[in-house]
Amino acid sequence: MTLPDIVCRTIRRYRLLPDGSRVLCALSGGADSVALLHILLELQDRGELQVAGVAHFNHGLRGAAADADEAFCRSLASSRGVTFEAGHGNVAERARIEKRSIEDTARAARYEFLEAASHRVGADAIAVGHTLDDQAETFLLRVIRGAGTRGLGGIRPRAGKVIRPLIDVRRKAVRAYAVNMQLAHREDATNDDVGIPRNRVRHELIPYLERDFSSGIVEVLAREALSAQEDEDRLHAEAIDLAASVVLTSEPFTLDASAFRRLHPALAARVARLALGYLSGSRFIGFDHIRRFGEFVREAADGAALSLPGQQVVRAGNEIILRPEPPRTGRAARVSNQMGTSAGSGGLPSTG
Repeated sequence: MTLPDIVCRTIRRYRLLPDGSRVLCALSGGADSVALLHILLELQDRGELQVAGVAHFNHGLRGAAADADEAFCRSLASSRGVTFEAGHGNVAERARIEKRSIEDTARAARYEFLEAASHRVGADAIAVGHTLDDQAETFLLRVIRGAGTRGLGGIRPRAGKVIRPLIDVRRKAVRAYAVNMQLAHREDATNDDVGIPRNRVRHELIPYLERDFSSGIVEVLAREALSAQEDEDRLHAEAIDLAASVVLTSEPFTLDASAFRRLHPALAARVARLALGYLSGSRFIGFDHIRRFGEFVREAADGAALSLPGQQVVRAGNEIILRPEPPRTGRAARVSNQMGTSAGSGGLPSTG
């Protein structure tokens, strides 16, 4: 089976695209994204899909090298007769202002650009070049950071408009395809920097595990990620169903403490995440926030209050009321403004 055949199978397995869909290909200039474009164009020739264009985002981090990457991608798009979309950003400055890591900020800026570019070219989906190895690396990184099943689910084959047609393919197979097809590509020197955690996992931890524990560790880790995705999907759906019996009103957002306490801990944690996400906005809701919320519901006295990201939680008899965080003044406001965080959680459906 050829690599395009495998990708076509992946698209059908995960129902990534209806036949004839228009796809925007994210193109960094690296071997994986160049191979992805080549495969998508072959599938276009077979009548499986339409390539609506390619999109390249210049993060403004690597100076002349980044400009050369953009020029390469523009030339490649032109040679294949494909619409080219280019975006630019000052990621370092944005990261400083938002007090986020360069990696997180770059990812956010890139996906914002890809979403906007997909609208401009009329694409139904955005294809990115994550492979099975990326899935394994993400799983390990999240184990190290202490993620639950939600985080261990790793990279999903589809997330909104973003699809990952190479997610069942090893990186080495993609690179071999690029060599066999004589596909020119760019090399990003930062991918070899083991000061970056993902690169350290890629270049040191996974080779160690492959050498000393299991030669098939990448496939094992990817299977574990898929299993976690399936478990999380089921539990998340149950949590949404149960929310109707726990949430009393949405204005103000109020929960029944007794009903919450009766939930299985796995479901209670997910209902708590959904509830806190209602007011958290872009603020991060993590394990410790959910733990503190659960302890508050079980143990807090009447009239007690708890401050959590974006909100204040108050106990009023058997009711747990979530209100927007009250305005802060003076030094407290300055401290709060200096503690910006990243991505939040989804909210609950309106009730009451």
